[in-house]
Amino acid sequence: MTDESIEIIRKASTGWRLMKLTTVFNNVMKDELEAINLTKDQFSILMTLLENDGIKQKQISERAQLPEYSVTRGLNALDKEGFTIRDKSEESRRCFAIRLTEKGHKIQPTFINIIEKVNSKLLKDLTKEESQVFDAVLFKLTK
Repeated sequence: MTDESIEIIRKASTGWRLMKLTTVFNNVMKDELEAINLTKDQFSILMTLLENDGIKQKQISERAQLPEYSVTRGLNALDKEGFTIRDKSEESRRCFAIRLTEKGHKIQPTFINIIEKVNSKLLKDLTKEESQVFDAVLFKLTK
């Protein structure tokens, strides 16, 4: 096999294409979040809390699929910016329930706008039908 044929095979693989799409998604998302001074991890933490306010840090890590050290780092920044607070757990002195502040709750419309904007940018070259099929396939592969 030639180097060129190996490259063709690699670029035709599903894994390579998914990795490429993930890179494009990450770049578009990063740009949108930088405009509001947040990182992707902080966005994931806040979205998780918007869905499940008052959960523990370990639960955030599991639901957002982030390593615990990333959640700790993200929460430190979010606490500092006034988006979250840590309430002592009744179960354990070492555990905290992570809660959104009023500022944290108010960011929901901005997040919905960002999600719609990013999805629109990523799917702009697809017809409505192609977009629906793409969503269905992604759902099927990730459930």
